[in-house]
Amino acid sequence: MNEKTLSVALRMLFAGGAALGAVLAAAPALARQDAAAPMQRVEITGSSIKRLAAQTSLPITSIRAEDFAKQGLSTAQEVLATIPMNQSGEGASQSVGEGTGGRATADLRGLGGDKTLVLLNGRRLANHPFFADSVDLNIIPVAALDRVEVLRDGASAIYGTDAIGGVINFITKRSYTGRGVTVEAFVPEGKGGGDEQRINITGGWGDLNTDGWNLLAVADYHRQSALVATDRAFSSTGVQPQHGVVQTSGTPFPANFYSDLGISGNPSFAGGCLPPGSVSSTDPGNNTCRFDYTRYIDNIPLTQQESFLGRFTKKFGPDHTANLEYMHTRSTNASKVAPPPLAGIGMMMFVTSPFYPGRGITPAVAGLTGEPLDISWRPLVTGQREQLDVSLSERILASLEGSFYG
Repeated sequence: MNEKTLSVALRMLFAGGAALGAVLAAAPALARQDAAAPMQRVEITGSSIKRLAAQTSLPITSIRAEDFAKQGLSTAQEVLATIPMNQSGEGASQSVGEGTGGRATADLRGLGGDKTLVLLNGRRLANHPFFADSVDLNIIPVAALDRVEVLRDGASAIYGTDAIGGVINFITKRSYTGRGVTVEAFVPEGKGGGDEQRINITGGWGDLNTDGWNLLAVADYHRQSALVATDRAFSSTGVQPQHGVVQTSGTPFPANFYSDLGISGNPSFAGGCLPPGSVSSTDPGNNTCRFDYTRYIDNIPLTQQESFLGRFTKKFGPDHTANLEYMHTRSTNASKVAPPPLAGIGMMMFVTSPFYPGRGITPAVAGLTGEPLDISWRPLVTGQREQLDVSLSERILASLEGSFYG
């Protein structure tokens, strides 16, 4: 039997009406089932600025506190070092005028610490007091953290130009109960220097869900001793021609001299200068000495941090929470570099000086006729240059979170 076109259309119409009726009959049951299911609570740790519907969520990497303990991470810098796109570093004073206070900075995508925004519980932190371009990660006690959320994409449109590289949000524990003490010590192998000690005390009282309040207190102490360059073979000297490295200075002890007649030299050159600090120049025809300043530099400065974080949380009903947070950090960084160079400052030696070459104290040098000499030297008797940086950070934050009128 051949089915007409009209009969086919009528048959499909009636079949679709029957299916639609079944769906409409089941809709009230589905609606009642969905209404009975409780709505899942969503906690926003970042910005809740409204966006276009076409915009998608940004990529976020979340690192839990449990992962810190498994990997033995004890500082915020070490935590961020596990992220491939981050290039965080800790500064140390290596020359005059370049003290960093021992700060540790976050640097996503290598754009600089001033292009990575660092938040604590979704709110900004004050920048380092010596350099107002970035946050010092040392002020954040890792023991108080619940997780670290890293926004891997740029967010300058939301947070500003300091978030071009991304955003790092440190989230503290919201409700912690219990007490704990952690003691750590790290001792390098071989010659001494660079050892670390850390003591952490954590305490939590009250359950936020049952008691309606919670108090979290974390005290942390960290110290790392200085590591001088001569304690390690790779940095014990700047004269390593086998590796293509010759890093010396023209301001040694004893001093080099330069005359207006074009004569230069060092009275100690014939005797091999004054090793190991001063070595003879290897340039042909150059009778001056060179200073091996690498031997007098600290590879790692003496650093010490004491930090405290206290957070009190009070719950007012199911939808309202008040927080009072206080954080105190003191960071000390003591570094040493080579004694000060004295060159190009117009220090002249005249023939009347008892130290003039050939006057009795200093050996004679051929070619000198008593003309004034420009002296370039380094007073080892003064010792190394020392730089002490102490930075204090205080943070008091009160907040009220909740929803009103839906």
